[in-house]
Amino acid sequence: MPTSIVHLSDRGLLGLSGPDAKTFLQTMVTNSLSQLKPDQPLYAAHLTGQGRFLYDFFIIETPTHLLLDVARDQLMPLAKALHSYQVQNKVEYDDMSGDYSIYAIIGDDVDKKTITNGKIYADPRLNALGLRAVVPVNAPQPATNATLTDYHAHRIRLGVPDGQMDASPGKTILNEMCLADLHGIDYKKGCYVGQELTARTHFRTQPKKRLMQVTFNGIAPPLGTPVMRGGLEIGTLYSTTADGHGIAILRLSEVAKGEPLLAGNMQLTARKPDWATYTYPPSAADDNA
Repeated sequence: MPTSIVHLSDRGLLGLSGPDAKTFLQTMVTNSLSQLKPDQPLYAAHLTGQGRFLYDFFIIETPTHLLLDVARDQLMPLAKALHSYQVQNKVEYDDMSGDYSIYAIIGDDVDKKTITNGKIYADPRLNALGLRAVVPVNAPQPATNATLTDYHAHRIRLGVPDGQMDASPGKTILNEMCLADLHGIDYKKGCYVGQELTARTHFRTQPKKRLMQVTFNGIAPPLGTPVMRGGLEIGTLYSTTADGHGIAILRLSEVAKGEPLLAGNMQLTARKPDWATYTYPPSAADDNA
C-alpha cells in the first residue's frame, strides 16, 4: 500500500490546562497517564459511572496543555462530561480545534519525515494504522493524497473501532470493543470512573459479545442495524465500507454455530480480527459466565 496522507477533518482537539489537569484526567480515563510522554501519546476512553463506553480519544502532552484528540462532534459533550466530575480540581478547558490540523499517514512504509511540522507520533493502537500528526494551522500544511473515506475504509478493513461509530454510547462494555488489545486500558492503574465493570469483565468474567470483522456483498445496511441469527438478535452492525467490509459487536457463541447472519436482508460473514486476543470459538465456560 503506497503512503497516503489524510486530513482528519472529523477530529477536534480539547485542551486541558491548569495545575490539576494531569492528576484529574488520570481519574477519568482507562489508561494511565504515567505512561504519557511528549513523544508518546496515549489512547484511552472515558466511561459512565457504571462502566459503559462514552468516548475514546488520544491524549497528547504539550508544554502548556494536555490535548485530547477526539471526534469533533463529541468534543463539547466530552468537556461537559469531564467538568461534571471536576469539583475542586483546578482545570481549564479550551476548544483548540482551530489552532491545529490533524493528519494520518498510512501505508506500507510510513516515515515521520513525511510531515516536517508539528507533533508526529505512531498511532498507539496498531502499527498498521501508521502515524498521526498534529500540525499548527499557522505552519505549512502537508499535501494530502487520500480522503477521509479512504482512512476509515483502511481502519475498518483492519477491524479497528472508532468511538461512537462502532459502539452504543452508554450501553457497550469496553471489553466488548477489545480496547485493551488496542492499548487503550491499563488494568494496573488506580481508580477511575467506570473501572469496576471494566476490571470484572477482564479478571473474573468474559464478555459474551466481542468486536468482529464482517464482510458482505451489496449495499451496506445502515449503521446500527441489528444482526440476526434466525429470529434471534445477536449483535449490532456498525461502521461499513463501500466494498463490503464492516465492524460488528456480536455474541460469539451464536456466530460460532455457523448459521447465516443477517443485517436487514444482507448476509454477513464474521471473523475475529487478527490483532484481537480473545478466544474464538468461545468455551462453554466463557459463554455461561
